[in-house]
Amino acid sequence: MRVIVTTHDAQAYVIPLFIEHFERAWPTCPYGVELVGCTQMPDVPARYQVTLLGEDQSWSSNMLKFLGATTEPFLLLLEDFLITEIEWEAFDEAVQAIHRPTVGQVRLRPCPAPTLPYSENLGRIDKSEPYALSLQAALWRPQVFRDLLIPGENPWQVETKGARRAKNYREYDFLGTWNWTLKYREYLRRGKPIEETVKWLEG
Repeated sequence: MRVIVTTHDAQAYVIPLFIEHFERAWPTCPYGVELVGCTQMPDVPARYQVTLLGEDQSWSSNMLKFLGATTEPFLLLLEDFLITEIEWEAFDEAVQAIHRPTVGQVRLRPCPAPTLPYSENLGRIDKSEPYALSLQAALWRPQVFRDLLIPGENPWQVETKGARRAKNYREYDFLGTWNWTLKYREYLRRGKPIEETVKWLEG
């Protein structure tokens, strides 16, 4: 498994802030962390892999280009997710689940929460519900993520239109943790810093 952090030129400046909180919350992360951007990326420690895709096409087009034919499950994070805490028992179960051949997604923030039973820490996400596909922190099987992406869509379209596409996607279970497992504060809303998060950082 690997950790994928996506950004684009206008928001790449947030990457150092992301790294600061990521390393504070998860200093012993055993997975490779890859920062994926367009043409710009701030200087980062050498242990982080950087991939620049070139001119921004769209969020979904960028991800399809990046994922290619990869088959390795990944944890998808956006650059403005400032991680504060990880609930390890549920997280470890989620990692085990994404490697099962019948599981396509494991969402780590119950937003929205799963509604169907699966295990003590995990529930099934009803694909007929809104936001069955969400860009909140989640573990993904690459094939499933690629199948649900359409070139040219921005993140909000991916969530709304992608969720509608997921309704007919029966091949894999979509799971989510009952409780907030990978906890973080979002730094940006519509490209601008969120006042509450800025105050939290200053406090």
